Parts: sequence; structure tokens; C-alpha cells
Amino acid sequence: MILCNKSCYPCCDFCIYVQHETIEVKDKNGIINYIRGGPLHCTRYNDKEHNDLAFNCSFCNEFHCNLAEWPEFWYLINLEDWKENNP
Repeated sequence: MILCNKSCYPCCDFCIYVQHETIEVKDKNGIINYIRGGPLHCTRYNDKEHNDLAFNCSFCNEFHCNLAEWPEFWYLINLEDWKENNP
């Protein structure tokens, strides 16, 4: 997993591989705005397991936090190691 820092809590809502729903909202002036909705599926692994994880806001060992933009700021950890430290 690639986390943005040591205290990052993985949630697929913040994974770079998750495709989110786009919601179109019209304001009182008739201007259309687009907002990000909930997670729909995993774009890296388009299989049932990963799509279910994405839809349920869970995560896998390939989680990549969207706040971890540059490799020098990445905090790399294995899923099992993270689970041991975060019961």
C-alpha cells in the first residue's frame, strides 16, 4: 500500500484507482456543477473482488492514497503489517 503518511487510514474513497460517480447539480442560477459521488469500481483491477471493495469503501494491498502525490512522500506498508498495527 502507498499511504500519504504513517497515520493515513486507507479507504478506497481516497484511492487513485477508484472511479467515482459524477453527479450533475444545477444551482439556482441554472449553472450546472459536477460533484464527485460515491465509489463505483476499481479501474486497476476490474474484477468482482476489487469492485466490491471499492463499492463498500474498503481497500486492498494495492491501495494508493490520492494524497501521496510524490514518491519521496510515500509511506509504503504491507496490508498485513498495517492490519497488525490498526486492529
